[in-house]
Amino acid sequence: MRGDLLRPTPPLPPGARRLLEALGSTLLGHAADLLLRVSGDEVDLSPLEGRRVCLEVSDFPLRLSWQVRGMRLASGPASADSGADWIRIRGPLASFVRLALRVEDADTLFFQRKLSLEGDTEGALYLRNVLDAIELPAPAVLAPVLERLRELLRTP
Repeated sequence: MRGDLLRPTPPLPPGARRLLEALGSTLLGHAADLLLRVSGDEVDLSPLEGRRVCLEVSDFPLRLSWQVRGMRLASGPASADSGADWIRIRGPLASFVRLALRVEDADTLFFQRKLSLEGDTEGALYLRNVLDAIELPAPAVLAPVLERLRELLRTP
């Protein structure tokens, strides 16, 4: 079962992939905005204003992207090509899930080369620090599910 948990899927037709990327970017952008708002901490995204952030899931392949606008993450085009205004983080889905569940920290995943970073390194470090500072307790109903996911991801 554990091997099937995050198994890559067959390639999607281009139109379906674009739809999935747009939907995923929108949903995760709204979720991140909600987390930032309810964290209770003053979150300052102004140093990242205008920056584009792109997460590339290498084993699906899937590209989710946002642009920091007015203290929120707005979904944007999935192209982050070059320049000083973009951050691209690439890696397998399992690494992003481990990071999101805080099973492993970003530094470990980068040093193990499970995640790679391109673009504005300073902006990426700032974003990581903002996200690391947010401490939100999981709703009680989700706690057992999240703990089970953590257990599955801890065991090789």
